[in-house]
Amino acid sequence: MVLARPYIRRELPAWGVLYRVLVGAYKRDWLWQGEPERWVRGKLHSYEMSVRIAGWSNRSTFFLERFYDLPTQLLLQQELRDGDLFVDVGANEGMITLLGSRLVGDTGKVMSFEPNPVPREILQRNLRRNGITNVELHACGLGDEDGELQLFVPCANSGEGSFTAPATASEGHSSPCPVRIGDSILQGRAPKLIKIDVEGFEAHVLLGLRRTLERVRPMIVMEMIARHLARDGQEPFNLCSWLEGLGYQGQRLGLEGRSRLHLLPMPRVWEDGDYVFMPRERWRGASQAVDRSFDETAT
Repeated sequence: MVLARPYIRRELPAWGVLYRVLVGAYKRDWLWQGEPERWVRGKLHSYEMSVRIAGWSNRSTFFLERFYDLPTQLLLQQELRDGDLFVDVGANEGMITLLGSRLVGDTGKVMSFEPNPVPREILQRNLRRNGITNVELHACGLGDEDGELQLFVPCANSGEGSFTAPATASEGHSSPCPVRIGDSILQGRAPKLIKIDVEGFEAHVLLGLRRTLERVRPMIVMEMIARHLARDGQEPFNLCSWLEGLGYQGQRLGLEGRSRLHLLPMPRVWEDGDYVFMPRERWRGASQAVDRSFDETAT
């Protein structure tokens, strides 16, 4: 760990191979059991983050000193500015919330929604540790009805907690959590960008945000995984069609080469991943504007 981490952190050539061999993804979780909590300073936002490297996601954050989802973070860097309002739906432990907080500055605001109390407590600790005051953390999920739903959380990764029931019984637990209609909370507010990562519950979140989407026309970045949506009786193309009905157009987020954000066409055969949706009138010239490369040495 001592020898490999500096190389991996700088993301030098073949760092991914080195990571797979010496560190490992979720199948290597057993090797890291019993490791204590660590604090690591993120190289994209300079905040300290609490990580428990027994889990694959936190282990990746510890070695890279950034959240693994680089395209979404590059998009935030491209779009968010001082004074903006950023909404993080499904904030989990706050890896994206922390970056949003840095980008919108003291005059901006981040509204984060996380119903699962375990990762939400870690996010709260991160906020306190760094003295962050521009994040408004809501202890609820977003949906199309106010109420209470069972949140299903697998043991392997609390970040995959969802209000959609798993297809088969698996190791994990469920607990009742509050759900609110997004439009009622965002009434009178104008988000610049909304990030949605809710493991199959996306259709309900979007329905609850319809008035906000029609009123403000924010950019949306959303993870869509076909097998998760299927648990809710949905398909990715259904969500895309619904957003098209509101005048939105989508493209897939990807990387060009090692570290440059690139917008890819919508796939004919569905590919799981992160997608960005903007009003059609904003897409003119958008591909040329997305030219944000990640230079670790500059951070």
